[in-house]
Formats: sequence, C-alpha cells, structure tokens
Amino acid sequence: MLNPKLKLNPKLFNQDVEQVPIRKGFGQGLLLAGEIDKNVVALCADLTESTQMHCFQRDLLKWE
Repeated sequence: MLNPKLKLNPKLFNQDVEQVPIRKGFGQGLLLAGEIDKNVVALCADLTESTQMHCFQRDLLKWE
C-alpha cells in the first residue's frame, strides 16, 4: 500500500546533495534493519564487499 504521507526530499535535485552509490545505502539499510530486529538474516555468495553487506557481518554477528 502506498503511504500518502511520504514525500520526496525537497533537496533531491539540489547540486549540494551528497551522491552515494545505491549499494552503500543498501548496506546501511541492512545494518539498520538488523539493529532493529535481531531476526533479520542476510545471505550473499561473494558480493559482500560490493553490496556493503560486510558491515552487517562486522557489526552485528558475534560468533560464540
């Protein structure tokens, strides 16, 4: 369902907005989701660096 209260950032097309790769946002979002919910699982074959999934592993996985 669409949320009519959601709005785009008004600075979206400004020249001073920092441009970052989508993969970095994916990795940060995955990390945030894992911090909020301990049941979040992330699977990856060999793209952990390029998708920034290594941050999830580094910061959240505590091997006993």
